[in-house]
Amino acid sequence: MHVSTVDIAGERMTGTDEQLDSATTPVVRVRYAFAFEVEGDLKFISHQDTLRMFKRAMARAKLPVSYSEGFNPQPRLSIPLPRPVGIASICEQLVVSMAEEIDTVEATSQFQAHAPIGLTITGGQQLKPRQKMLPTGVSYVLPIAEDDPENLEEKIEKILAEEKLIVSRSNPKKKETRTVDIRPFIDSLCIKNSSLAFRLHVSAKGTAKPSEIAGLLGYEAIAINHRIQRISIAWLAQDQSGCSDEKNVSSGNVDDASPRQDCT
Repeated sequence: MHVSTVDIAGERMTGTDEQLDSATTPVVRVRYAFAFEVEGDLKFISHQDTLRMFKRAMARAKLPVSYSEGFNPQPRLSIPLPRPVGIASICEQLVVSMAEEIDTVEATSQFQAHAPIGLTITGGQQLKPRQKMLPTGVSYVLPIAEDDPENLEEKIEKILAEEKLIVSRSNPKKKETRTVDIRPFIDSLCIKNSSLAFRLHVSAKGTAKPSEIAGLLGYEAIAINHRIQRISIAWLAQDQSGCSDEKNVSSGNVDDASPRQDCT
């Protein structure tokens, strides 16, 4: 066994040739964003179960996913804006680090071939260096049924006229309840095409929950998510240096400019 000493980033390291080769070889990570839709019974699985589902699907598809280091390596993947349990969506994004460049069309096909019923991978694209997926807004629709709360239009006008809208949020794990003003997170709220349509602002401070909006209108908040659908997410556009501009981009392609979806 041959032991050598080399200088790496100003520090001297000693080890076998194999260990030093590993330490000095740059790790290749190419990040991709895959757009996907969730429907049917699959919309009822949690965020963590969704991530586990993707890990299994990518392993079966034999995609060259990049793994974390340490004693328990994990695939490098994330969902920038987790979907509330029970809500269907046509505009989700999964960010994955690959160990090499891939053909996104072929990868999407392989990915879909191992996806469970209710999950549709609609496409993928390579992200620019240092590009972050930062959501700025999210839109939902709730089809209106005959037995829904009455006077929805009047309630909407009252909500939009309020300066503050205080709701209570409970944390079962910490056994605590806190109050939150969700009025700053409501960008728009209206009835459109026989559905309740609303767009919520997303920031570092958080956002409002779709069930909270429905609850303010008289719906049973704890039992409404299964009727709500997420229809679009706006992402903050960034250039290669990581600097952001003021454009919002659609969820289907993170490089395509898209206007805000207000109730107009």
